[in-house]
Amino acid sequence: MRAHLSWSPPHYEFQHKIPFISTEAEIDSLIAGCGKTTAAILRTLKEIGMRIGEACRLKWTDLNLENNTLILNEPEKHNNPQISISPALVGILQSLPKRDVKIFGRSSVKNKQSTFLCQRNRLARK
Repeated sequence: MRAHLSWSPPHYEFQHKIPFISTEAEIDSLIAGCGKTTAAILRTLKEIGMRIGEACRLKWTDLNLENNTLILNEPEKHNNPQISISPALVGILQSLPKRDVKIFGRSSVKNKQSTFLCQRNRLARK
């Protein structure tokens, strides 16, 4: 014997959430609490709006000290290849050790992201 039951699927309505956007003071305090190389990467990303993959591929030869510019030889998504940077960022980049051809060293994007996440979580616990 079959029961004649009716079923109607539940109605689901997607709710759009407003994304969390940090204030500039929060970003600056995060940068200040990170290590020297991570802070330099974050400052570069903040000031220029560069993607992490682009920053990891920057070479010392891409930094023009006379014009305070960075040449982006391998842009992602057709970004502007020449970017003006502040003298403060030039000083930060120059203070990094020049152990490699690349400004931020040889480690991968994933390695840099995990380093940042560890430092961010450490600062959040403080």
